[in-house]
Amino acid sequence: MFGLVMADVKALTEQEQQRYYGVYCGICRQIRERSSNLARLGLSYDMAFLALLHMSLYEPEEEGGERACILHPVKPRSWISNPYVEYCADMNVVLSYFKGLDDRQDGKRLAGKAAQVLFGDGVDAIMERYPRQYEAIRSKYHNTDVRRDCKP
Repeated sequence: MFGLVMADVKALTEQEQQRYYGVYCGICRQIRERSSNLARLGLSYDMAFLALLHMSLYEPEEEGGERACILHPVKPRSWISNPYVEYCADMNVVLSYFKGLDDRQDGKRLAGKAAQVLFGDGVDAIMERYPRQYEAIRSKYHNTDVRRDCKP
């Protein structure tokens, strides 16, 4: 399942909330940089959880800042970036892509077409960066029925 994880933000301290949203915004920024602006529409809190998990285990060096964006043009939002945020951004794009193709296989043709338009451009580069992960996701979502080059 993809797109089901979300923190109970009310149970987090102010500092934990800032970190959570900073990682979420960092993933969104990385999706834009590594894939496309449109691919940000598939952003999922699942990947924020995964990034935070990796960050707590490996404690990477981080960079961050504040910046306004298209969704929050008035008030700048804090963001955090590191290799795990970048990784989660890539996995978000691949998972969103295959979720759309899976929807297509389930008879939702529009969702499959949208997935190819929104996420298809970034998938090839991600496949080259993470071939093992790409293949694992592809095989779990589609067994052998749907291939990377399918046309909805």
